[in-house]
Amino acid sequence: MLTMLGLTGFIAGKTGYLPENAGVVLSRIVIKLTAPLLIVTTMANHKFSRNDFNNGIIIYFCALVFLVFAFVLSHLTSSRLGLSDAAGNIYRMQSVFGNVIFLAYPLLDALFGNIGLIYGIFFNLANDSLLWTLGIYLVNKHNTTRWQDNLKHLVNGN
Repeated sequence: MLTMLGLTGFIAGKTGYLPENAGVVLSRIVIKLTAPLLIVTTMANHKFSRNDFNNGIIIYFCALVFLVFAFVLSHLTSSRLGLSDAAGNIYRMQSVFGNVIFLAYPLLDALFGNIGLIYGIFFNLANDSLLWTLGIYLVNKHNTTRWQDNLKHLVNGN
């Protein structure tokens, strides 16, 4: 079904049925409206049990372990590839942090129901926790040598 939907959009774009900027508009609708509404409605309508919450916490910490492992692995491979500091940091970020969750939310909901989506949200919380700390640090690490300056970027990524 997802493939059919993708093919329909591709054909509509190639034939000129959709305007040129339709992809940008549809992306904004998905990212800023439908995905957050899916999260809010699922979380609001789910009757959480202690088991659900405990499993979510386990998923959160397993995700952290997985992401740290991916970071260590990407650090080793970037060193073996001989990447410069700036390129190596971007390589590490690209290796650890994927931009797939907005596709995964509806898929998790369709395959596993509400609980699958909720567990996906716990995974994404771990991903975002590291993205907005380690990720910001990696992007700005090569710009300065003082660690205090790098800490400022954790509050303001600019």
